[in-house]
This record gives sequence, structure tokens and C-alpha cells, in this order.
Amino acid sequence: MQVVFPLRYAIKPDTGEAVDGMLDISVDFTLHKYLGPEYLAIDFGTSAVAVAFEGDPINLGLRDAKGSPCLLDLNNFLRTPLSMNPQAGTRLMPSICCLHPMQEENLKLNRLGDAGFIHLPMHWGAVGEDWDLAIPYLKMLMGAGLTEVPLPDRIEYLDWEGEKTHGNPSLQGVVLSAYKALREQYIETYLRDSKRLEVWDKLIVTYPNTFTFTQVKFLRRVLRQAFPDKDPLVLISESDAVANYYLSIEPNLRSGKDQIRQKEYILIYDIGAGTLDLTYLCVEREERSKTPQRISYKAKMGVPIAGNHLDIRLAYLLDRRLRAIEEDAMRREISFRYESKIVGVGQHWKPRDMFNLWLSILQFKASYAKDPEATTISLNLGPINIKAGSPIIKIEDFLKDSDFYGEHGLFSRKDEQLGDCYFIDIPTRELKEDTGIERWVHFLTEEVILEFSKNSS
Repeated sequence: MQVVFPLRYAIKPDTGEAVDGMLDISVDFTLHKYLGPEYLAIDFGTSAVAVAFEGDPINLGLRDAKGSPCLLDLNNFLRTPLSMNPQAGTRLMPSICCLHPMQEENLKLNRLGDAGFIHLPMHWGAVGEDWDLAIPYLKMLMGAGLTEVPLPDRIEYLDWEGEKTHGNPSLQGVVLSAYKALREQYIETYLRDSKRLEVWDKLIVTYPNTFTFTQVKFLRRVLRQAFPDKDPLVLISESDAVANYYLSIEPNLRSGKDQIRQKEYILIYDIGAGTLDLTYLCVEREERSKTPQRISYKAKMGVPIAGNHLDIRLAYLLDRRLRAIEEDAMRREISFRYESKIVGVGQHWKPRDMFNLWLSILQFKASYAKDPEATTISLNLGPINIKAGSPIIKIEDFLKDSDFYGEHGLFSRKDEQLGDCYFIDIPTRELKEDTGIERWVHFLTEEVILEFSKNSS
């Protein structure tokens, strides 16, 4: 098989005009080592974790009716009933994690680099009184090139040597703990129960196209520590993984050999929570052959603006609504206070400061996805009697001014986890009319594609 890698170059001499162009590097190779059927794949995404294990379809029981690999249902193995799970009802698990609460009996679990250092997924305490234990967006921290994870100075834990310390732990240690927690507390539990633990020896892990060579090398080093017994260890970009999956099932999508084109161009558009990943490739086959004879990767690109940007736009929209309610309340002398501004000075929203709101936005999006024809969707503004931190809104006498709050879509209701909470109805037309959301959609569906087309000719 032959793979062609495009290389764009630019030569800028000290004198004269610059010269640029494209160079194709062709590599002929033969695959000598087949991964085999018993491999495990991990996608530790910005907002969710997905794991798949492909093995014997007769004995494994992890395949659907069509014989496709199924995701491990990690939700069956949540460590405690306190675990936060906005992905309930799916085979995904939230990827945002946190440290264990700082009770003395838990301190021995908090050795940096061990599975016990991390609570995966984040527990409900991190939404309330222990919110500063949360460690959001590990993949984003790696992509930002950080070497440490910022934590409040009050948090104590055990360092690599087991000595009590505080301050910012190393990013390598935190990521290592997260992968060890995923392996020991979920993956191996599942495979042990399904009697497939012994045959698992191969690992595939995805990474976004935004990662540099150094960041991929960092991830490989961490995975070697978390999975020292797994060989081969294969790292593949997320959009390339989608391309490989498409090529594996592509012949089955056609009703006959006459539909198999000898040459086709494929664009992979993979939008996740933290990144948008694109791969553009050309597949060539011999006449009537299902197996590709030549795969040419024309271009790849990663964009660090994706699904999470919608969370920010929703937070801005909510901020405008609450400011308008507060102004109306002041005019009518009603004791409503927009206590903790979601968007502060400089128009920046810090989701770490309001994880209960971040969770509410996830639930809001899930509700909208289930019922896109709904005219209003309710969003949780947090507990009425918050135990720690400042509430988003403060109301002295809700019943006295219930008509006012009804006009603005504010009401109270019991939440299963958080107790009595304030909710606000958001008309879905406001989402469709929001200029920020409109610009975000335009950027991802038009500007990115146009720029990608220029670079890939």
C-alpha cells in the first residue's frame, strides 16, 4: 500500500522574492503486524469518555445486532451514587474529574499519579461545597501546553514520593491518574465481569488534530505509564479514526460492486466538545476491488472552537436575561438580586466558578436535543439554600412576588440531587435569534470549510 503525505513549504531568502509550493512525500509500506480482534479503544474527550472493545462476537456480548463494536457501558460502573452524570442514558461517561474530598481518611488515596488521586467522573460535592476540587477539561489543558494543573493552595495531596504537599500538581501526574482510574475502576472491572480481561493486550487511543508533535509525545509517555503491559499502543487522530472506520464499513454501504468507485474523495468533519477535526483523503481502488490500493491524505486540520463554545453562548444569553430581570425588579421595588454575575468584567465566563451552572447547561442541551420542537426549555439556576459559595440569584420572598417571577419565567422546583432549586424558562426562539450562536454556526460550517479548502487545494 502507498500513502502520500502533502507538505507545504515556503523558502524566504535574504534577498529576492519568497517561493512556496506543495511537495508530496510517498511512502510504500506493508503491514506486518495485525492488531487482531481483541483490542480496546479509548476516546478521552473534552466532555465525555467513550471506550470500545472488539473481540469475539460470539462470546463477548458487546456487539450490536449488526456486528459493530459496542461502547462499554461505563455508567454501570460509577464509583459512587454521588457521581455526576449528565451523560445518563448513554454509554458515555463525563470526562470532567475532581480530587477526592480532603477528609483526612481520604488523603492516603490522593497520591499523585495513582488512580485514587482522581474521582472519575466528578462527584456532586464538587458542584457544591467542594467545587474547587474540580479539574476540568484535561484534554484542553494538554492542548494548551500547560505543565501544571491550577488548584487552590488550600488543597493538600501526596506527591510522587508520597509526601504531603499542596499547590499545583503536575499535569503529567493528573493525566496519568485519570487514565489509571479509567483503567482500574471501569475498564478492567467490565472486562473481568465479562471474562475477557486476559485477552486484552492491545490499545488504541485518539487525540485531536490540534495536538502538536510534542503534545502527542506527552500523551504517549503517559499512556506507557498507565498501560505498560499493552503492546502495541497505537495513537491516532480523531478524524483519522473516523476515516478508518468509514473505510472499514464502506463496502457494506453499497448494494453491489458496480457502485464501488475506483477513485473517491472523502472529507471527515468531526466536531466534538473542545475541537473540530478534519481529514481530507483520496481513496483509489483497482476496478471492482473493495480493498483500497492507495490512500492519499490530502490535508488535516484542527480548530480549538467546537461544541463547548455553545455552552459559553448559552451562559451569555442567560446573563442578559438575568440582568434584564434585575433591572425590572429594581424599577418595581422587588427584592430580586442577580447575586453572582455569570459574565464578569471583560465579558469572560469562568465555568470552573459555577459548575452547577455548567451542569445545568449540559442538561439544558440534552433536553433541547430530545425535543427540538419545544418552545421553551427550563434551566436550573442552582439550589435555593446553597451550602457553599454564592448563589446565582437571591430572592427574599418568592411567594409574595410570584406574579413578577412568573412573567419572567422564574419558578422553583425540587431537583433529585440538589434539592429545592430555582429554574428559568428559556424560549428556544432566543437561541435561534442569538447572533453569537449564529456566528458560531457560520464559523464552523462555512469559514472553516472555506479555509480548509484553500489549504487542501
